[in-house]
Amino acid sequence: MKRLLTTIAALSIIALSAYAIPAKPGFRSYTQPDGRTLVLEQKGDEFGSWFQDKQGTQDVT
Repeated sequence: MKRLLTTIAALSIIALSAYAIPAKPGFRSYTQPDGRTLVLEQKGDEFGSWFQDKQGTQDVT
C-alpha cells in the first residue's frame, strides 16, 4: 500500500511540473488599430504572461 501511494505521489508531481509550459520564444509583429506596427515578444507561462519589446520595456501599449 505504501508503494502504491508513493507511486501516485511521484506521478502527480511529474504531471504538475509538465503542465508549466513557457511562452513560445521569439519576436512577432503586431499591428495596432491606428496602423502602427510593434515588434514584441511574449514572456511568462500559463500562470502569468506579458509582452516585452526589444529594449526590455514591458506592457507596451
